[in-house]
Amino acid sequence: MLDPSVCTLKGSKLFEKLSAEAISKIETMCNWQEYGPDEAIIDASIQPPRDAVYFIVSGAVRVATSAGQSGEIAFIDLGEGAQFGELSAIDGQPRSANVYSRGRSVIASIEADQFNEIVGRSHGRTRASQAGWRRLGGIPRAALFSVHPCACAPVRPCDRATVRPCDRAPVRLCAC
Repeated sequence: MLDPSVCTLKGSKLFEKLSAEAISKIETMCNWQEYGPDEAIIDASIQPPRDAVYFIVSGAVRVATSAGQSGEIAFIDLGEGAQFGELSAIDGQPRSANVYSRGRSVIASIEADQFNEIVGRSHGRTRASQAGWRRLGGIPRAALFSVHPCACAPVRPCDRATVRPCDRAPVRLCAC
């Protein structure tokens, strides 16, 4: 069981302009979980689309995507205060990346519908702007799927048997 003192979103960059009272209300909606080193938080192949948005309370995660039989491509490492999973919450599309804990990490998650309501309310989003919001969410997703390994950028395979992310430097990609 997690120590309640670590279950806070006060370090979340997304909510930094909200009052302490508003943050406390959001915290009551969250599920809190601790992950061990290299543990999968999101497996895009089995995770339901649009299930939740995740907030890194402590620790760090690696976001990676499958490169077919060649392994995975690590896109970014995220640390405390960052969030992930918001693309699926925004546009309702299936997950496009896997996320692994880089060490011991505490992660808060909130259901996608609750996240959209909170973000819409705190950023003044109206029903009329929701289509634009979803379209904007699709831009990084389209970029993600347009990046692919090729002969001039070998992909280093990851050890999928233990669901470990690549420990090597991110691979060089080209636009061929």
